[in-house]
Amino acid sequence: MKSWFFITLLLSLIISRLVWVSLNTDWTLPDINKLAKKYQTSQYCLHGLREQFALDRLLPEFAQFCGDGQSFGGNIDDPELYILAGSQYLQGASPASINWELQPLTKYLFGAVQAFGLSPLIIQWLMFFALLLTLYLFGRRLGMSQELSLIAPTILAFDGLVFEQLTRALLDLTQTTLITLFLYLLARALKQNKSFIFSSSVIIALVALSKTFSIGILLAIVGMTATWVFSRQNIINYLQALTLSLVVYLLGYSFFFISHGIFNLDFLTLHTTILKFYKSYIPEYPLGEIWRVLVFGSWRAWWGDKGFLPVSEWSIFWPLGLLSSLSLFKKIKHNPFFFVLLFWTFSYLVFTSLRLVFPRYIIPVLPMLYLAFVFFGNSALQKLGKKLSLS
Repeated sequence: MKSWFFITLLLSLIISRLVWVSLNTDWTLPDINKLAKKYQTSQYCLHGLREQFALDRLLPEFAQFCGDGQSFGGNIDDPELYILAGSQYLQGASPASINWELQPLTKYLFGAVQAFGLSPLIIQWLMFFALLLTLYLFGRRLGMSQELSLIAPTILAFDGLVFEQLTRALLDLTQTTLITLFLYLLARALKQNKSFIFSSSVIIALVALSKTFSIGILLAIVGMTATWVFSRQNIINYLQALTLSLVVYLLGYSFFFISHGIFNLDFLTLHTTILKFYKSYIPEYPLGEIWRVLVFGSWRAWWGDKGFLPVSEWSIFWPLGLLSSLSLFKKIKHNPFFFVLLFWTFSYLVFTSLRLVFPRYIIPVLPMLYLAFVFFGNSALQKLGKKLSLS
């Protein structure tokens, strides 16, 4: 009876939170024509940027949606940019035309939903529901009860960064959902000593296409390492499956190949330009800022006096989740679910330490941090209860 009461309470909290978020969400359809005009004189079309990376020469379609680059009419916000890009992609524009530095999948989804007269935020909500379910199933595989497995999804539902993702058309939530799904399916397959070659290859490609391809590569390395540790006989099959990942990734750029052709180096040029873009982007930005965001709730600005800014969405559960993760390392040898949870969390944080960050960059590890916190907290309470009963 107590467990069902607790389950009902947690589900009620999640539902009430989502109802509140939906009531505070602007579901109005954006005006694509206005966004297109805004983009023409935005920061992305300025002459200096185009000249620095030779965009007009390397990516001829880039100039299609820009003005002459001489006048600046103001910045275009990220959600506006992604919605505009998705709408144009769906009409046949090359992914190298607008927002070329980020991969196109989530933007395609935004455009597809809008084509049916619905708000692009529908995608955010669908992805979040899928993330909650996957997180619950992951908790069950860690050996937690039904009620305990609902705690991490509940904490996630009340997270400030998640609120931002549900109310704005950003790319992080889709990528995080796909990452969490991959980790769950990978660990389940390794636990059962089975291979999930097709699923793994497709999901890795979708992760790479959802925002930044480098995260897809990192996830593939995490999967390869976990397979080597727990199911070494399947490592060759896993590596072979990565060729299918490449095929799926290339399919995500179909309109690029239609525009540029197949038998040339333009696709490689696009990705080397992306790497150069990020390498040159605020090169003096200090390393390791993601840890400051996570532990102390502040981050360093790269403009003005380059001082520290507070992270308004910061939660005490972030550092607690990190500390809880550190306490679970002794379990990674015996359970692939703990292995992928910890290996992904720290691989991602170390990788992200090497680049400029925004607070929302920690979203891909929040589900794992919250699982670690709940598991550790429950274990600590059980040990405390045993000590009290013995005394």
